[in-house]
Amino acid sequence: MFKTKFSMQIHRQKNRHTHSDLRILNEDKTTLWSWALPKINFPGRGKKVLAIRTANHLVSYMYFQGTLKNGDKVTLFDRGDCKVLIETHNLIIIYFRGKKIKGAYNLIRMHNSKKDDSWIISKSRKSEG
Repeated sequence: MFKTKFSMQIHRQKNRHTHSDLRILNEDKTTLWSWALPKINFPGRGKKVLAIRTANHLVSYMYFQGTLKNGDKVTLFDRGDCKVLIETHNLIIIYFRGKKIKGAYNLIRMHNSKKDDSWIISKSRKSEG
């Protein structure tokens, strides 16, 4: 059973690089776990992408599309259901069921990060969940 939701937004910054934002509704249903990915799409099998953990966001950000006050533009890339399969301090495995993002993905914390906010996301070998 899929217990929570996710979204992936494309964030086109006015004066910086475009990146994507992964949002996962925390099981308490009050906040969003959030990561910024410098790549627009999720990694395919055998690929890895840096994911920077950002501050939890309000649930109202989950499906936001439009122009921010600073002129940045946000569009929704994908949304759907997800299920957290494993959650530890250093590893989160999530099964996504969206229109574009499907399957299990690993989020692995990088220990050389000063604040432990750098993670690597990759498609899990367990593609069925």
